[in-house]
Amino acid sequence: MKGAVNKYFLRKVTLMQESPSGKSSFLDVPIQVLFNLNWEIALYLLLIAVAIATRFWDLGARAMSHDESLHAHYSWKLYAGQGYQHSPMMHGPFLFHANAFIYFLFGVNDYTARIVPALFGVALVALPYFLRKWLGRMGALVTSALLLISPSFLYYSRYIRNDIYIAVWTLFLVFAVFKYLEERKSFHLYLMTAILSLSFCTKENTFIAGFVLGSFLVLLFLVQWLGERQRAIKSFPAFDLILVMGTLVLPLLTPFPVRLLGFDPLDYSQAGIVRSSVVFLALVAISAAVGFWWDWRRWLISAGLFYGVFIVLYTTFFTNGQGFATGVVGSLGYWLAQHGVQRGGQPWYYYLVLTPLYEFVPLLFSLIGMGYYVVRRKGNEGKEIPSAPFVPFLVYWLITSVVLYSWAGEKMPWLILHPVLPMVVLAGHFVGEVFERIDWRRVWRGGGPILALLLLLTFFAGSALVTASPFQGRSLAELSRTMQWLAALVVSAILSVGLVRYWRGLGTRRSLEVVFATAFVLLSLFTVRFSWMANYINYDTAKELIVYAHGAPDVKLVMKEIEEISRRTVGDRQIKVAYDNETTWPFEWYLQDYPNRAFYGAEPSKQALDAPVVLVGPPNDSEVKPFLGENYYWFKRRQIWWPMEEYKNWTPSKLLAILRDPAKRREWWNIVFHRKYPRSTDDWYHRDEFYFCVRKDVINQLWDYGVGPAPIELVEDPYEKGKREVTAMRTWGTQGSGEGQFRDPRGIAVDEAGNVYVADSSNHRIQKFDSGGKFLTQWGSQGNGPGQFQEPWGIAVDAEGHVYVADTWNHRIQKFDAEGNFLLKWGRHKATGGAAVGDGGFFWGPRDIAIDAAGKVYVSDTGNKRVQVFSPDGEFLDQWGGLGVEDGQMDEPVGIAIDEEGYIYVADTWNQRVQEFDQDFNFVTQWPISGWYGQSVVNKPYLAAAGGRVYVTDPEGYRVIVFDKGGEFIATFGEYGFDSSSFSLPTAIAVDRQGNIYVTDSANHRVTKFGPIG
Repeated sequence: MKGAVNKYFLRKVTLMQESPSGKSSFLDVPIQVLFNLNWEIALYLLLIAVAIATRFWDLGARAMSHDESLHAHYSWKLYAGQGYQHSPMMHGPFLFHANAFIYFLFGVNDYTARIVPALFGVALVALPYFLRKWLGRMGALVTSALLLISPSFLYYSRYIRNDIYIAVWTLFLVFAVFKYLEERKSFHLYLMTAILSLSFCTKENTFIAGFVLGSFLVLLFLVQWLGERQRAIKSFPAFDLILVMGTLVLPLLTPFPVRLLGFDPLDYSQAGIVRSSVVFLALVAISAAVGFWWDWRRWLISAGLFYGVFIVLYTTFFTNGQGFATGVVGSLGYWLAQHGVQRGGQPWYYYLVLTPLYEFVPLLFSLIGMGYYVVRRKGNEGKEIPSAPFVPFLVYWLITSVVLYSWAGEKMPWLILHPVLPMVVLAGHFVGEVFERIDWRRVWRGGGPILALLLLLTFFAGSALVTASPFQGRSLAELSRTMQWLAALVVSAILSVGLVRYWRGLGTRRSLEVVFATAFVLLSLFTVRFSWMANYINYDTAKELIVYAHGAPDVKLVMKEIEEISRRTVGDRQIKVAYDNETTWPFEWYLQDYPNRAFYGAEPSKQALDAPVVLVGPPNDSEVKPFLGENYYWFKRRQIWWPMEEYKNWTPSKLLAILRDPAKRREWWNIVFHRKYPRSTDDWYHRDEFYFCVRKDVINQLWDYGVGPAPIELVEDPYEKGKREVTAMRTWGTQGSGEGQFRDPRGIAVDEAGNVYVADSSNHRIQKFDSGGKFLTQWGSQGNGPGQFQEPWGIAVDAEGHVYVADTWNHRIQKFDAEGNFLLKWGRHKATGGAAVGDGGFFWGPRDIAIDAAGKVYVSDTGNKRVQVFSPDGEFLDQWGGLGVEDGQMDEPVGIAIDEEGYIYVADTWNQRVQEFDQDFNFVTQWPISGWYGQSVVNKPYLAAAGGRVYVTDPEGYRVIVFDKGGEFIATFGEYGFDSSSFSLPTAIAVDRQGNIYVTDSANHRVTKFGPIG
């Protein structure tokens, strides 16, 4: 390259001399000069070309992961003119500004969103060229090659996160620092400050990189100064770097003294901002005073560069003033808080699991190199300390990075780049140094390639010897394994003869060099294999441990379906899509070009859900189903998934057990080498799903999507015309465990005097109130002793004031007097398999109780699909029901009520009907319920029967439905909400003598009282 450059300048001088004006331009330079390259430059160009291909190929194929969609979307908002406001949660502003610029140039999609990390990934491969002076020419090439094939660096060069940027900035900082240490030119000092500022504008782990560099410089300065105390401290280049770096970073450490003073650095109140500002200004004053003492001119230029870049980016070119405050104080404050949260819950040895799986080449050769350099250093004691000791720095960088990132609370797969980077550089330096010392011509002539081939063949033959299990039996398969082992033994013996021959011919030293090179090449080829698997085969699955919160491929498939439905029904992306808080990311990114999208969060409404397509996360499906009814097809899809994390529970004994168990060894080998897991991706370990809901009339307009040839007429809610706006005349209760407070109240009953009894289920107690909601008394606690409860769900009061409680998960009934004094209990746990014969007095989750005029006690034995009848003293009398759909059979009976004439009504929940029986338990009639769709543990409806009416709760429909005793619909009231006319989960219901209606609004932790429904 040097010769080419010299020829270029000689030719340029010649042209200038020949030109009449004496002037020339690059247009006069012969083009062949550009191709006058040596092998070193040609190899770098090849590495860069391959880096471009591997980083940019099919860049948009993978679905956006959770964090990626955040980064991509907020970059788009900046590009679209909606502004950008720095949030410490998403780290520094550099990513968003860089991505917005790319959107401006190339448009907005998954591919362009990943262009910037891909560019940085290519730059990282090229950067070792500038470190050749310290790495050596061969060492720099090896380092570039290792960065090129690295599975983790390749993966996160195709992923919108900040860590690939930090890796580039860190390598740039190393170059600038060591260049200044050797040449002490101000340009390299200013380059360091600019890169350091860009790094702080990228992500907070710059503090770790800065600490590693800064602490090493302090150690270097102390060693040098102690060896030459006669020199002034300002004469040491290391001192310049320490002072500039320290004074510029000091104000960014404001959160530390703020916390030491007992305050919260994330407190953005007026008082909090004043406190942080005082601390910040004090640190700025200290920094400026020290900087002016050192060299006011160079310090001002450095500070101007550092804070110029910092302020421009954090304030988004002066459009967001508070960005400076969130950058100076909020970033580090939030980052420190997150490490306390320990998001991901990874063990301290997390990177010791990931690194051998993916980065075994830099790990192995950096460790060997570290040992080699330590031993060699002992032989060089007494020599002068160099001004830029690069190898000691690499060793220090590697050790401190591994320790600090393993100690930090938050450990994520993308952070592996930072401890691996020094491994790659140290391994490249060491391997390059070894390769430069090898006399390759002599090795070639002495049969080195044949020895390398024999080594490879011996390796594979030896592997067969170790893995085969010979002499285990006489079956065909066992004899085959024995023959395989014998063949491998014979081949190994033959190869050993050849190995000995060529080893002697080359000599021990040259042979060891061949072994070293062969091992490096072979392991590098394995690295290429694992890199290819992670980036181009398993790139959209969670089979790779290098991913986390990984976007599932279903996301892009669903978006293609939405786009197709929209195009064929209402036009390009004009369809209305409603989505909730559980599906926001990544769908906020994918739906940004849909102008009619509707975000309903965790509070669905009829208006928001009036959409052809609805996306629902499982936590909200019970709230959404009542609004969608039977008019939608529900398709379950995968949204985000996580890798297998069994390593979190590893102990030495568990690892030893795995190694001793042949089946476990095979399972783990398949995972480690082939990424084959005992589970398929359809039944993955950890995943979040969502529901893709499409309205039936829309999906049936599309022949290739529909389930029938004709459009479907939407099912109208049969109760909508009878809906009434009814406001509670009184509500009482809040969430808590104090008197009059509730946690998931369920059963409710009213006695002859109008007193109200409530089964305060999650508080495991009964509370008693007067008719106006005034607290009277309470009894019970969690347990299985007399008078204790385990989630009581049902309650009833007889004519004499005795209180019966369905102690649901103690599988029994308890009887008390009106003041809560324990009288008796009966029942034990047993599953009958849905039969309604025998096993009287056994229960599986009794839910509700009703008492007839004769005092007999009726219990809905929900899990056993029957109703049991007892005397007031707990004597079993009768039962009926049994699992089924025929008249009189039941599936999940819950609510039970008896009217004035003795007719019995049962909420046959999963058959979605109410059944009516006479006093002899004979079936009378039934009517369907347009509701009770879900089978969640809380969707348990209750009944009340009074005044010729049957009152039915629809818990996940957030309403009460009123029928006459024959099943004719009369009215409905209630909807989802928190005001006095709404419910969050209406469960049990009771009616007093005046016709007042009491409902336990379970998820709102309250009781609501309504007047009679006319």
